[in-house]
Amino acid sequence: MEAPTLFPQSSWRDTARPLRFFGFDARVLLALLLWAGHMRLETFVLAVLGMTFFALIEFFGIRPMAALRYLKNFWLGPKRPLLSPYDARRRCLC
Repeated sequence: MEAPTLFPQSSWRDTARPLRFFGFDARVLLALLLWAGHMRLETFVLAVLGMTFFALIEFFGIRPMAALRYLKNFWLGPKRPLLSPYDARRRCLC
């Protein structure tokens, strides 16, 4: 009989799972770090709003990084030029 090990043989299978912090995505720690660095009522409210935002989007089944990509696409619009205006001017040989 083999002695039990600290880590099971299939521990690599769990490496793709998102990190969790008390049921929240681990990215809420950024909001808590902001509050820990500057403990005021305003930053506490900001941290709680951030945690609520992440909990709400996870409730609807959207991952935080996907929500940030959606926000970026909403902010920048549907047109994405192949070149930036700077690169387009630089490539022009006129």
